[in-house]
Amino acid sequence: MIQRVFSVEIHSELRSEFEEKFSTLALPDTLSAQGCTAVEIFRPTDCNPNVYLMISSWKSEEALEQKFGSNWHEASIPNAMKKFERAHSIHHYKSW
Repeated sequence: MIQRVFSVEIHSELRSEFEEKFSTLALPDTLSAQGCTAVEIFRPTDCNPNVYLMISSWKSEEALEQKFGSNWHEASIPNAMKKFERAHSIHHYKSW
């Protein structure tokens, strides 16, 4: 099992549009991928008001590669979502 942890800092003036697309585009697209077993998205707290998080669970590296290609270890941001981003990070963790 692999956890994919994606963090994105957005332009604050686009918050409401981003939240709508993050939940209606990015979330179902990830969850419907073969090999993805779960996805959660998180809103920011006041400490980091423009940073959102998506954590997805994957059966294997092969499942990640099937969804995201050979560069699965890099963030995959759909064109419709790129205008919101100021910065992002992506990390992967294997279960013990």
